Amino acid sequence: MNKRILNFVIFVSIIGLLIITTRDYYLSKKIVGKKVDKINPTTSITQPTKKPSPLTNPEIPCQHKYFNFKKGTTWQYQLMSEIEINKKKQTINTLFTNKITEASGSSIIIESQLKGEKEKIINTLICRKNGIYGFPFPLLPNSLLKSVPLSTTIINFIKPSGPILLLPSEEKLKKGKGWSTVSLGNLGISLNNKVINEVKQSLLIQSQLKFNQSVLNQTNLTTQSFNYQLGENVGFLDLNLSLNLETLGKIKINLKLTDFKTL
Repeated sequence: MNKRILNFVIFVSIIGLLIITTRDYYLSKKIVGKKVDKINPTTSITQPTKKPSPLTNPEIPCQHKYFNFKKGTTWQYQLMSEIEINKKKQTINTLFTNKITEASGSSIIIESQLKGEKEKIINTLICRKNGIYGFPFPLLPNSLLKSVPLSTTIINFIKPSGPILLLPSEEKLKKGKGWSTVSLGNLGISLNNKVINEVKQSLLIQSQLKFNQSVLNQTNLTTQSFNYQLGENVGFLDLNLSLNLETLGKIKINLKLTDFKTL
């Protein structure tokens, strides 16, 4: 694969990991811009062995020590993000709200809205014995996504190999334990999490963005990491991410809980 195209695909993939939802698995297929060189599906990047979907795990009622699943629960976050591609920056500094609009049995619906944007983003979290699946955050504005040139070929190439594991079962949320959130099947990129500290009523978690050897051999990338906190009966308290992807660009996201209400 052409190194320039591989670098571009990886960068788009990383952006996608930050905004993925169970609604459409990856960047919406509606987001199609100018064509980029076709990717050869026979590239030397390692192809993973297919595994059974984790969503076949038994359903359980939605409840978790480090989240709140009551209908009407509302979170407000301060969001600051900056994406630099080819020395062009796009920034956002705003508030957004998450609200549980439906809570029934083994799933909930979360409605997200960025301040100043009319469109609401609807996401579903699914509860299974081995964890909670889905992604409840609109971390980047739709305007940024529309500015990234994508082809259907690229979108299909970088789609994840399975649903996102937002939170594992509670016994895995202990200091020193970890879990994998998601992997991009064709690229061998994975997001692995580990609890690095336990303080009163909260956890500090480190996430590592890893690339398999095939990708590393063709790029100058290295393992990247960032931290976030979970609060008991609340969920995400903050997230601080800063990725410097050498010649590809930079991604910075800071998320902080400013208000929380539950019934």
